[in-house]
Amino acid sequence: MCRRACACLLLLSAVRPFPSHGQAKPVDACAVLTEQAVEAVTGDDVNSGRARTKPWLDAYVNYQCDYRGTGGWRVQLNIERGRTAQGVQEYLKTLKGVATQTTATAPKPVSGLGDEAYWAPIDPASGMLHVRVGTDMVWIHTYGKAPGAGSLEKTRALMEKALEQFAKVKL
Repeated sequence: MCRRACACLLLLSAVRPFPSHGQAKPVDACAVLTEQAVEAVTGDDVNSGRARTKPWLDAYVNYQCDYRGTGGWRVQLNIERGRTAQGVQEYLKTLKGVATQTTATAPKPVSGLGDEAYWAPIDPASGMLHVRVGTDMVWIHTYGKAPGAGSLEKTRALMEKALEQFAKVKL
């Protein structure tokens, strides 16, 4: 099974080469959405963020920060850098298709955030807000058992704080 999957990935990369993400400046996702910002919006005491960086097939790099609140909040920030404009459009098309298939609800456009933004509720206590900033994708997933977790209102407030900081560090 792994042999076949590896061969498919190798073939895919040979047929359709991915752009190098080496041109994208690394970003500390936990500095973009800080513990203090998460606590201010959620009202929950959170553990310090856990940062991760994941390159994906030389197509883009995902910079991630996760927070877990003591009162039931979970907040995950992802900043994906390195896609081409075409890659971003493919990403958005896939996002819209997958969200519609899995939740039976198409992502809803959200105005006033980045170049374009989409809210994708998963269920009443879980939702994702995706924002395109140039060729970067910034998305936040909020979920949990705490009041407001997974709501557009709280997720948007977190996104506004993240985008304010991202504008300072993204170049």
